[in-house]
Amino acid sequence: MLQGLNFEIYDKEVPCDHTKKELENEITEFARLAGGSKFSCCFVLVMTHGTKGVLFANDTKIWKKKNRNYFNYSNSVDINWIIEQFIGEKAPNLKGKPKLFFFQACRGEKSYSDRAEMSRDQSQSLIDRLHGHSDILIAYSTISDYEAYRDENHGSWFVQSVIEVFNEHASSEDLLSMLTEVIRRVQEHANKTGAPKIMVPEFQSTLRKKLYFKPSFD
Repeated sequence: MLQGLNFEIYDKEVPCDHTKKELENEITEFARLAGGSKFSCCFVLVMTHGTKGVLFANDTKIWKKKNRNYFNYSNSVDINWIIEQFIGEKAPNLKGKPKLFFFQACRGEKSYSDRAEMSRDQSQSLIDRLHGHSDILIAYSTISDYEAYRDENHGSWFVQSVIEVFNEHASSEDLLSMLTEVIRRVQEHANKTGAPKIMVPEFQSTLRKKLYFKPSFD
């Protein structure tokens, strides 16, 4: 999909299951390359396990106690840290350019298994903590405190919907309009498949202009 949108793919022959150190090194190296003056936009997609505010690495220790999951923060990766590698003095050439972050990971342990729980929790906005930084979009597979789901055969509900919507509408719709459609499709996934759970994606944006792609697959 991204190649069809004319993105240059960062491709290294490295294992997907990164330790915290490996993931941080990959993010740092990609931020350095994406900060090159020839690029007009950067797109970061991370697919892993996680919880509120952090992503799990291969060496994150997780254990269960009294039906609750606990983990070692020292071996997890802070989402704020990832975003900070692409802004300010660390990436001066990306100033004023769109920076898109898509995170496919749980943001807590709550579940939408009961459809009566459709009201949205008030979650602290990551954008508020990045006050003063423009041209950033962050897309999460689920709202804060809740789990993210995937199909055993077809993978992540969120990522599959992103691919479908972008393939269908990237030639005519702007990014925020497409993400709104992604949210609708993910929420309808349970109705179409009979799944007993529901998931609600979320995006936060400080983009100052509408962002259109010029796909080559149109």
